[in-house]
Amino acid sequence: MLRFLFWLLVAANAGLAAFQMGWLGHWTLDTREPERLKQQHHVNLLKQVAASAATAPAADSADADAAKTEGEGEKKADAKADTKPDAKADAKPEAKAEKKPEPIACMEIGNFQQTDLAKVEEKLRTLGLGDRQSRVNISETATHMVYIPSQGSKEGADKKVGELKRIGVGDYFVIQDQSALKWGISLGVFKTEEAAKQHLAQLNNKGVRTARIMPRAVSSTRFAFQFRQVSADEQAKWESIKASLPAFDTRSCQDNKTTRQQ
Repeated sequence: MLRFLFWLLVAANAGLAAFQMGWLGHWTLDTREPERLKQQHHVNLLKQVAASAATAPAADSADADAAKTEGEGEKKADAKADTKPDAKADAKPEAKAEKKPEPIACMEIGNFQQTDLAKVEEKLRTLGLGDRQSRVNISETATHMVYIPSQGSKEGADKKVGELKRIGVGDYFVIQDQSALKWGISLGVFKTEEAAKQHLAQLNNKGVRTARIMPRAVSSTRFAFQFRQVSADEQAKWESIKASLPAFDTRSCQDNKTTRQQ
């Protein structure tokens, strides 16, 4: 027993001596950095750098990551902006206001016979133009007359009138003045010979064979109406009543150009 203890103590002392001399390596836990470096493989290839230099790459990496993140954020923002609906494109075009007709500065209608005065004034009263409506008298002189020569008596004239009615001629006038044409029949007076010839041709087509043309100055007084600053609504009213008026001419108060209206 004692022999066993003796050899045990010898072995323990030998192990302690070997540890202290470094034969068994360093097992302590608080070994410093230089000692640990010496224990590394290929120690000659390792270099020790300052703490600031060691952290620089990490900072650069962090800055690069931040820049990359920022760039991706900008790309997403741009993509979002691109996909945002264009307000101008989607905006509905403003409805264009309908352009109303310009007011008529001045319009003249005529030439009405004196016997039509009351009827025409009654129709035009519905326009309600007030002071913007006025009446003007027009003196006309016809220089050519289409006529049937004198029938010698009133009975003869009445007989000829009956014949005209039967063939559809209703525009006539029995001449009763003290002239060579007394008891003759006027079928119309015209300003020009050409207009008289056209009317005579129409009568011939209806069967009137005895009519003639002669120069004769016949003066008559007719009337016309002038309308000023006629609005769009008033123009619409005018369109609704003009068909009920006797035949008339329409012209501008400035240029006096005429257009025959029926």
